[in-house]
Amino acid sequence: MKIPKIKLKNLSKIHVKKREFKNLSSRAAYDWKIMLAVFLILVIFLIVFHSTLFFRIDEGEAFSSSQKQEKKKPLISISALEETVRHFEERSADLELLRSGGRRSTDPSF
Repeated sequence: MKIPKIKLKNLSKIHVKKREFKNLSSRAAYDWKIMLAVFLILVIFLIVFHSTLFFRIDEGEAFSSSQKQEKKKPLISISALEETVRHFEERSADLELLRSGGRRSTDPSF
């Protein structure tokens, strides 16, 4: 397989299409004034918003709740916890009987 040689002279002949960008309008100064006005309005809005937020946080209003804090229910049911403890105590007693040889377990291989 032959690799073609690239000549540098041919590279300069490649024409790249130039893109023309349309102007916003024929009156560039008018367009700049509109963009500047929009930018200034946006900046003023952001300053007012963030100032209000800053002062609300500074006074402690931002993170306060208007609802009364209700007494929370316990996350764990006491009866369920006692039942679980009783179950594990029974298993521990059964395990001790098996270790001491007092009770014989059935062989599952039969």
